[in-house]
Amino acid sequence: MKKLLRLRLWLLALLVLGGANSLLAEDTTATISFGSGSGCTNVNSASATGSDSQGNSWTITTVGTTSFTPNASYSQIGSSNKPATSITFTTTLPSNVTVTSFSAKFGGFNGTGGNVTLKVGDTSVGTGSLNAGSDVTVTSKSSAVGNVLTVTVTNISKGVKAYNISYTYTEGSTVKTPIATLKGITPTTVKLGDMDEFTLDVTFASTDASDYEVVWTSDNTDVLDVAGNTDGNALYEAKAIGTANVTVRVKPFDDATYTAVSETYTVRVIDPNANDGSLEHPYTVSEARAARKHQLQHLSRRLYHL
Repeated sequence: MKKLLRLRLWLLALLVLGGANSLLAEDTTATISFGSGSGCTNVNSASATGSDSQGNSWTITTVGTTSFTPNASYSQIGSSNKPATSITFTTTLPSNVTVTSFSAKFGGFNGTGGNVTLKVGDTSVGTGSLNAGSDVTVTSKSSAVGNVLTVTVTNISKGVKAYNISYTYTEGSTVKTPIATLKGITPTTVKLGDMDEFTLDVTFASTDASDYEVVWTSDNTDVLDVAGNTDGNALYEAKAIGTANVTVRVKPFDDATYTAVSETYTVRVIDPNANDGSLEHPYTVSEARAARKHQLQHLSRRLYHL
C-alpha cells in the first residue's frame, strides 16, 4: 500500500514538473543598434544590411535621400535639405513566433517630423511620431504572431536619427490570430420597405470559407431584420422608421488558431417620402424657410428669458 502511494506521488510530481516546464516558454530578446560604433550597423546607403544580437539579418531601405552621416551611437538618415521620403527596417525570422514586445528608438533635429509604424506580419502593433525636440521610443501595444518584423518611418521632414530596434518573442504561436478585420457595412441608411443586401467590408485571416461563419444580428428586429450569409454579406428587411444596431460577428471553427471578432454598426431606416433635412432627403425651399423661422423664434424666446 505504501509503495503504491509513493508511486502515485512520484507520478504526480512528474506530471506537475512536466506541466510547469511546458508552461514556462522561454522568451528571447534581440536588438539591432545603428551607428558607426562597435557592434552597430552603419546605415550609410539607400540599401544596407546588418544583424541583430540573435543573428537575424535586417534590411534597411531608404527612399528619397542620398544623405547618410556616420555617428558613433546612431545613423543619421537624410538631412534638412535632403530628407528621406521613407525608411523601412525589416527582418524575416526562421519560423512563426509570438512577438510579445517590439520597440524602435529614433531621434531628429529641430523641425523633424515623421510617423513610425511597427508591424508583425500584416498586423500593426504600435505607432508613434517623431519629436523635433527629443528622442522617441515607439513601443508595441499588443502581441502578435508572425515571422516578418517591419518598422517604417514615413512623412519625414529633415534628418532622422536611427538608434536601435528591439523585440522579444516566444517560440510558437501562443497568441490567437483574429479571424477577420471588420471595417464597416454599406449602407448605413436604408429606406422603409427595402429588402436588399448589406455589404461587409472585411478582410479574412483565412481564405478558406469553411474555417469561419459570419453571424448578423439586429437589436431591433421590428425596425430592421437581417439574415447573414457565410460570404460576409447579409439580407435585410426595413420594417419601420427608426434605428437598429446591427452586430456582425465572425466566428472561427478552428478555435486553437483564431479568435472571434465582432463590430456593431448603427443603421437608420427612413421614410423615402419624407423630407427631414438629411442628405438623403433635403428640405424644399419652403420647408427650409419654415425650419429657419422656427429656429429663430426658439432662439428669440431663449434670449427673452435670459
